Amino acid sequence: MNPRFLKGTAVLCRMLALFPFAVLTEAAGVGKYIWWHYPVFFAVMILFYAVGFLAGKIIAVAHFSKAVRPFAVFSSRAAVLLPAAVFIILTHSLELSSMLYLYVLPAALIAYYSGYRAYGREYGDLFSMGWLGLFFVSAVVSCIILNFSNIPEIYSAAVKQMCVVFGLITVLASLLANQTNIDQRTRQRSAGKSVLPNGLRGYNAMLIGGISAAIVALFLTAKPLAALIVKGIAALLGVILALIRDYGSEMEYSPDIENNGAVGEFTESADNSFFTILWLLFMVLALIMIIRFRRQILGFLKELFAPLFRESRLEAPQPFADEITDTMSKFDFARSQRRTEQRLLRQFKKESDPRKKFRFGYGLFMLRLSRSAFPPLPADTTSVHSQKGISAFRREEIADIVSVYNEVRYGDKIPSPEHLEAQRRLIEELR
Repeated sequence: MNPRFLKGTAVLCRMLALFPFAVLTEAAGVGKYIWWHYPVFFAVMILFYAVGFLAGKIIAVAHFSKAVRPFAVFSSRAAVLLPAAVFIILTHSLELSSMLYLYVLPAALIAYYSGYRAYGREYGDLFSMGWLGLFFVSAVVSCIILNFSNIPEIYSAAVKQMCVVFGLITVLASLLANQTNIDQRTRQRSAGKSVLPNGLRGYNAMLIGGISAAIVALFLTAKPLAALIVKGIAALLGVILALIRDYGSEMEYSPDIENNGAVGEFTESADNSFFTILWLLFMVLALIMIIRFRRQILGFLKELFAPLFRESRLEAPQPFADEITDTMSKFDFARSQRRTEQRLLRQFKKESDPRKKFRFGYGLFMLRLSRSAFPPLPADTTSVHSQKGISAFRREEIADIVSVYNEVRYGDKIPSPEHLEAQRRLIEELR
């Protein structure tokens, strides 16, 4: 297919993922659905996306010194305040509803950073499962908010609109996933041998058929399913409130008549042992989870704030499927991982072919990465390995090693002795 068409489809899916914000703006902010408000909403989203794309492109193509570049990257990401200020000024001058700040502005910020990260990326990276998650979470939150409006017509119309858009996103996402799957398989063939495996197109046809069947089932059960979710959440909240009410502290009245004329007094009982035990168990469980996943939590916090000052390095996306190392299926088991690392290390040291030696070294790098706060996933590409490696080990030369691996693995290039030595030093330092 035409790459421009696929990129446009991916951007369209990103915009449609923000549709629940538009529905919530109409239902909660306006109180009714006006058709021409939707094109205006998406026009604002496209403007923010375009400004973000321009800022990302400037940072990618401009040449800054090392001292200036972190400040330039931070400034480009903080530049979202300019279109946001224009939006606030226009909203205030036109005397529009203040609910736009609550529902439209967050979607506009998402659109800006979506465009900022879009420059130089292929269609497979422009739309991912995270956007489906964004649509689903925002749609569920919108339904919960609108359910408290006690206006069945508005709630029912909102559910129908979001179900239709969800079906459209799913069909377009299946199209992108189908083409991405074909591209990844063909890129694994080096020297231009782009031969598809047997049964690939049949598998993709079954995938699209299954997704379409799920969409039809969703349309048929959308309203009762949404009502069931809301009732389940309400029941859970009711149980929690009942526990707090039944086992909380109570006021008791003691009708003792005394000589000074006092009729009685109120005393507070402390019969809240069940709720106290439940709360303590919850706190202990939360503390255990924090200790157990402390590396992942610390890595997440670092990754959350580090991109504000670090330049994004874009690599040509390549799927990781190396039949020589074959390590990805063994990352989940500690004993198998140790045996795999010992085997790869022996093969890495005794291998004389520089291409195989470099690929064995990449397998060792993957094993080192699997023990970090950013372990690789089976679906990750080599560009994702590069980003995770830099985030986990703070070593910028990992991007160069991954780039050489792409040329060796997919271009059948012979690595130079300097590249082999750099990889050896990196593996030794990443223990």
